[in-house]
Amino acid sequence: MPEKSLRKTVAIRIRRERLSTPRTIVTSGFRLRPDKATGLIDVFLEVTGSKGERVIFDPVLLRSNLDVLKRYAAGLTVEPDERAEKEEVSVTESATYANLAHFSHMGNRAETILGVFCLSDWVEATRQDKPVEIKSTDVLVLISTTAFQKKLLQHLVLTINQQVAE
Repeated sequence: MPEKSLRKTVAIRIRRERLSTPRTIVTSGFRLRPDKATGLIDVFLEVTGSKGERVIFDPVLLRSNLDVLKRYAAGLTVEPDERAEKEEVSVTESATYANLAHFSHMGNRAETILGVFCLSDWVEATRQDKPVEIKSTDVLVLISTTAFQKKLLQHLVLTINQQVAE
């Protein structure tokens, strides 16, 4: 007798909120470091004119949206900035946690907005039989070139694919 799948598809809409203005940084370089024990990704961001930023990124939501990210990156009509990936990035001691990312661009300028949504809201939404809306909060805005964003996206997708394969 074939096993029944217990997975169901649920429509969840994420509404972004800005309770206050999130920090905004101009970045030109990055380094990714996956943590095998936690499944999180340390993102070290080189910041113009000061010490860099460290983001602890939880890719749980991006894992289920990798095809969308790949299509977005493929649609960027620039070559990825090969100089954006760095061997070392000096960052501050503190870190920002994010589990959500929004990507947009206009011409050569790109904006990557990192945000947070509550995992318990997500779990509760998956128990509903109707479309549900949950809220997210923007925590950090990255201003960069579109070529930088494309390189960052390519490496995020590659890192997440490697985590899934392990």
